[in-house]
Amino acid sequence: MARGLRTTLIVVGLALLGAAIWGALTVYPWIKPPPEDPEVIARRWAHVESLAEVSEASGRPLEELGELPAFSLDGLPLVEQRPPYDELANIDELPPEVAAAIDALVQWHHRGGGLGPERCPHVGERPFPLLKVFELARVALHVSTTADDAPALAVLQLAEHLRDRGPLLDGAVGLALAKESVRWARARGYPPTGALLERRPRAPQVVAMLAREMVCSFELVERELSRELQPGKDAPVPAGLIGYERERAMVQWYWGERLHGVSKDTSLETLAARLRDDDDLEALPKSVLLRALAVPMAGRVEDAARTIADYDAFVEGRPPLADE
Repeated sequence: MARGLRTTLIVVGLALLGAAIWGALTVYPWIKPPPEDPEVIARRWAHVESLAEVSEASGRPLEELGELPAFSLDGLPLVEQRPPYDELANIDELPPEVAAAIDALVQWHHRGGGLGPERCPHVGERPFPLLKVFELARVALHVSTTADDAPALAVLQLAEHLRDRGPLLDGAVGLALAKESVRWARARGYPPTGALLERRPRAPQVVAMLAREMVCSFELVERELSRELQPGKDAPVPAGLIGYERERAMVQWYWGERLHGVSKDTSLETLAARLRDDDDLEALPKSVLLRALAVPMAGRVEDAARTIADYDAFVEGRPPLADE
C-alpha cells in the first residue's frame, strides 16, 4: 500500500511539475521583456516620433473646415451615380447646403488651409467628418470649370494637408483625393501644371503617415490607460491586467525596430518589404497591446506607392497605370 501511495504521489508530482513547466513555457512569452535595452528602445522610438513630424502649413488653425455648415449628400446624383468627371456640373444646381459647404471649403483654402495644431487628430475628436468631406471634395471637382478654379484648388490643398498631417486614415483619404484629382484632370484634359504639379503626392509623406499611425495609436492608448477614473464615465482598462509597462515597452520596441534606419527618403517598396510580416497577426511578438493595435501596413504602403506612381505617370505625360 505504501509503495502504491508513493508511486501515486510521484506520478501526481511529475504531472504537476509538467503542468507548471508547460504553463511557464506558455505564459512566459507573453510576459518576458523586450529583447533590447530600454535606452535602445527609447532612442529608436524618438526616431519614429521624428519621422512623424508634421508640416507647418498644415498645422494652421482650423476655421471654415472645422465649422462646415450641416449638409447632406444623400440622393445627390454626383455622389450616388458617380458620373465621369468630363460631365460638368453647375454649382448653382446643387442643394443650397451643399453649395454652402463647398464655399466654406473654398474660404478655408483662401485663408491658407490648415487642419489644426494637433499631430494626432483622432486622439481628440476630429473636428470635421472626414469621409463625408471626401465626398464633398469630389463634388467640388465636378463643379470646377478650370484647373485653377477655387473649388479644385481647395481640394488639392485639402488632399496635401491630409497627407502632411494625418495618420493612415487621414493620409489615405488625402491619397484618394490625389487619385480623384488625376482622374478629373485626365477627363477634362488639364495639363499637370500649377497646383496639380505643386501638390502632387510624394513618398516621404507616406513614410511620415506610417510613423504618425504608430505614434498616434500609442498616444491614444496612453491617454485611455492613464487617465483617472471619473464618476459616471467608462473606466479604462486597468493597466495591471495586461502588465502595462511591459506592453508599452513592447510596442515601442517593435515599431521602433520596424522603422530603425528608415528615413523619409526610403523607397516605399523597401518600406513595404520591411512591414510584410506585420500583416500576419500570429507572427507578431507576444504582446496583447501590440496585436490590438496592429493594422496591415504593408498593403497600405503598396496602395500608396501605386497612387503615387500613377500620379507621376500623369505628370510625365504617360498613360494611366494598367490597374487604374
